[in-house]
Amino acid sequence: MPASKAVWLRFESVAGSQIRKIMFSFTEVVFGLLFIVFVFLASFQLDSNSCTATWEASGMKVQWGILKGCQIQQKDGTWIPAYNYRAVRES
Repeated sequence: MPASKAVWLRFESVAGSQIRKIMFSFTEVVFGLLFIVFVFLASFQLDSNSCTATWEASGMKVQWGILKGCQIQQKDGTWIPAYNYRAVRES
């Protein structure tokens, strides 16, 4: 086999292994990003469910938003963050 052909074959095997490494890294990155997106969406859903479960029994209207968080509607119709409201039992 001529020396130039041997060098070319060696280059192809090195380039092929580098491409496989790059593709493997790309696949890991894509799956990692998908996992991160899934975790964020699941945490938003859990927060929304927690908000609804906490305030639904009080009889107040509840809404949840990614930027606003958990909010409840007061008797006068204004929406306030749920953490600003304190329910006190009358004795």
